[in-house]
Amino acid sequence: IRGRVTDREGAGIGGASVRAQGSAGEGSRAEATADGEGAFVVGGLKPGPYQVRATAAGYATAMTKAEAGVEALELVMEVGGQISGTVVDTQGQPVEEARIQARSTDTQSFDPDRFFSGSAEEGGGRFVLRDVLAGTYDLEAQATGWERGNRHRAAMVDAGLPAHRGVHPLGNGVNNVALGIEQFDLI
Repeated sequence: IRGRVTDREGAGIGGASVRAQGSAGEGSRAEATADGEGAFVVGGLKPGPYQVRATAAGYATAMTKAEAGVEALELVMEVGGQISGTVVDTQGQPVEEARIQARSTDTQSFDPDRFFSGSAEEGGGRFVLRDVLAGTYDLEAQATGWERGNRHRAAMVDAGLPAHRGVHPLGNGVNNVALGIEQFDLI
């Protein structure tokens, strides 16, 4: 599969990682790195359909389907946003080492390209999920010794904004008092 990884304006994204994944069996997966102009060649593929995805720092994952042998596949990447915040307990104290998940509310079924996870590794219970696609997300936090904490429609990521400006909190305050981790202090 040959092609090019670009941004919305058509500029090549050099260094992007491109992976083609087939159904199963030998030769059903291969990877390549885009050159300085964004061009790539994923070789060694058996005939058939492939899921092709591109990843690059600062951009949300781009994905499409293609047949082995395609000569002009274009993967257009959107600037990624971020979701950041703090996980606190019922007394407002930071919860260290919490695991955070963001699931898109924009689709009815589970979409692995709209699911992001990370942990509170920034100190003081802070977390940052980077390179998030535009959309609205439910957030969930889990930590050892605590029940799960949830915020529905907690963050909206705008397309094309720099990561430090791409998140807007929806709602304020506690979502469910009965949960051990109950507040995301979104920025």
